[in-house]
Amino acid sequence: MPEREDDHEALAAGLDIDIGRRIKLRRIQLGLSQSDLARKIGPVAFQQVQKYENGTDRVSASRLYLIAEALGVGIGFFYGLDDAAAGIDTAAVAGSIGLLGRAVRDRGPRMLPRHDARTAQHLRWT
Repeated sequence: MPEREDDHEALAAGLDIDIGRRIKLRRIQLGLSQSDLARKIGPVAFQQVQKYENGTDRVSASRLYLIAEALGVGIGFFYGLDDAAAGIDTAAVAGSIGLLGRAVRDRGPRMLPRHDARTAQHLRWT
């Protein structure tokens, strides 16, 4: 039984990190600071946005809705479901940011937003 609980925890942690990465990618794409996003979804401190982006804190459903609205995407974007509709090119980005390990790999290839050199400079995930 502990293996199943460990698998569940690994999947949950992987999802939290994946969602956080997508929040950060979209925020940077839009040229928003963490403080800007915090004000849009507030009342939240920019440190809370940092925790969401790092996957340290889990984003509640209501907060994810507000973040999606502030970033101009549907909630499905954070799970890789709306990428094609949003015009996001998987091949251009997926290899450059690295994938999250077994929990995410088991869900298939991830589709992440296109980014420019400025975005790449801010995204150093490995």
